[in-house]
Amino acid sequence: MRPRRLLAALGTLAAVLAVTACTGTPTPAPSPTGLNSGADCGLPDGVRQTRFGSDIGADLGGIILGTGRTGVVLAHQNGGDVCQWLDYGMVLVQRGYRVLLFDFGSFGVSFGGSSTNAQQVAAAAMVLRADGATSIVLMGASMGGTAVLIAAPTVTPAPTAVVALSAPTVFSGNALDAAPKLTMPVFYGAGDGEGSFTRMAKELYDLTPATTKKLVYGPGTFHGVELLGSGTSPLTLALADFLAANAPALPPSPTA
Repeated sequence: MRPRRLLAALGTLAAVLAVTACTGTPTPAPSPTGLNSGADCGLPDGVRQTRFGSDIGADLGGIILGTGRTGVVLAHQNGGDVCQWLDYGMVLVQRGYRVLLFDFGSFGVSFGGSSTNAQQVAAAAMVLRADGATSIVLMGASMGGTAVLIAAPTVTPAPTAVVALSAPTVFSGNALDAAPKLTMPVFYGAGDGEGSFTRMAKELYDLTPATTKKLVYGPGTFHGVELLGSGTSPLTLALADFLAANAPALPPSPTA
């Protein structure tokens, strides 16, 4: 190393040591923004970054919000990432839920390898349980809606409830095969003017044997997460009632 560069390096090291000595704790290195989910969202305080999926050959990034014992996995639409669900995720946190938003493989900061979208949803559910959730809701929009329907029968313990908004019947798997296996409460939503998505929601609803199932149409061509854009729309209120009745928010476990 040249003398000038060596002196500069020693100066930087001395500055770091001085800060450490004054505070009593090491100065953390800044996180590389490109590896953090939701880097473009303007994330709120209290966000916890997580990476998972190695057991299915994937490297998935996500964020966890809240501390309630009822956990909600939020699976995004095609072309989206965790930012797409952030506003509604914060609504759930305010109601007392623990929420995991993640980037599907090949979106955001995630790499999916050969894993399917449904496998990634199932892996996300395991992360929420390991984080402290004692019951799980799987919720997805469009592509993510198909994924949560397919994942639900494979998750153990079984999800407490499933929510699919504007879910196509086929996307990285066939939800028509999964719907007859859904015995937990299921909520289907779609826009009443979404064309094929409107029809597919009814088709999946009819195939679902769950004793508690609901199909609600929102206005016009609103799709997926957009169906929840208004906190007072009939569909949004119906979903809130569905969650309160079938997967109520539970407070964090008391600490010793």
